[in-house]
Amino acid sequence: MSTEEQGSDGPTAGERVKALMARWEHSRPGRGLARYAKVNGGLLAGGITYSALFSIFAALTIGYTVFMTVLGTNAELRETVLQSVDDALPGIIDTGTNGGLVDPSELVLDTALNPASVAAAGVLLWTAISVMGALRRSIRMMFGIVAPKESPVLMRVRDLGGFLALAAAVVTTAALGIAAGAAGQWVLDAVGIEGAFASAALRVLGYLAALLVDAAVYVLLFRVLAGVHVPRRDLLLGALLGAVASTVLRLFGTTLVGGADDPLLATAAALITLLLWVNLLARVTLMIAAWTANPPAPPKPDDPSATNFDEHPNYVTLSVPQTLTWDYEATTGTVQADERSREETLVADLEHLGEEGEEVLALRHAEEERAEWNERAAVEARAREAYWGGLVGRARDWNRRRLQRRFVSKDAYAERSAQRRKARGETRHRQP
Repeated sequence: MSTEEQGSDGPTAGERVKALMARWEHSRPGRGLARYAKVNGGLLAGGITYSALFSIFAALTIGYTVFMTVLGTNAELRETVLQSVDDALPGIIDTGTNGGLVDPSELVLDTALNPASVAAAGVLLWTAISVMGALRRSIRMMFGIVAPKESPVLMRVRDLGGFLALAAAVVTTAALGIAAGAAGQWVLDAVGIEGAFASAALRVLGYLAALLVDAAVYVLLFRVLAGVHVPRRDLLLGALLGAVASTVLRLFGTTLVGGADDPLLATAAALITLLLWVNLLARVTLMIAAWTANPPAPPKPDDPSATNFDEHPNYVTLSVPQTLTWDYEATTGTVQADERSREETLVADLEHLGEEGEEVLALRHAEEERAEWNERAAVEARAREAYWGGLVGRARDWNRRRLQRRFVSKDAYAERSAQRRKARGETRHRQP
């Protein structure tokens, strides 16, 4: 056989690319990004960024006031906390060298208890937790959750819990960084290690401490704030992946965001950097949520009729009641793909899962065969009744009516017996 004949027997370049694309679409990262795109994750991240613009300064004011009241006397911890805030939100805190937007001394509220200070603190707290509501709804959309109607108080409690978790994460990261640095320095001094290796080891300890805190934050965001019941393995893997992504953003994100040198934005460089940073962080968080959800691949029908796209109208509306017979998602009104497209996508997902998917496919096949057998048996039974001119059905109806009359007779007899016993008892009672 010639070389050309051998080459013609194998898959072409286009077929290889198509196979790779199909494999990517049914992989976990591919399915997660498809969910992110399907629910408009970029648009949701923009909404989170817009809410954060009004919430960040209020949150910093509340958090820094509480911190200064409780732990503000520790100068080292105070500087570390400010540096942690600058790492998480670059350019917002003026550390003396970066030309930040806000001087830390301006973030401390008047701690005197009076109606004005209490009202100001309440307004700031309400503003601070508003971004948590946007984040909660966005995370739920990544998981495809249709949440029931909740009490406004419960929703605000969830938002407050998320806000407190983020505030505690900043302080905990700073405290663990100091503790890890001190403990690591003591161990290195004890074993006689110093120089560049010692500095690198201390830096790694600081990153590991921040990694643990970030993982805990993702767990709280998914489990407490959004109320998602994630399987433990997926929750831990998603939290770890989110923590790694957050650490990478701290290391390289500032350089990426600040790399654009636009003279038109020079006057608002710090604010623009902050907005871009928050948007990038929101996008990463939602992508991690979509990956953690491990959703099935969305169907991709080729025929417009599969989603009624060529109809007029091509959406569900009460103005044309016939559209209510389509298959659509009741909460959002989104028209669903036809059953054949969904079935093809589901089978492809299960085939990519390996043995576990094959077991599910075998169970589905057995259920389909059982349903088909039951339907065939019912058809044969109806055919037999029709063959006998309906005699079987009439005999069953006669037997059912006969049993019903028997039960009615028994009930009537029991009632008459009870009345006779009652009458005899009253007669005995009247006798002297």
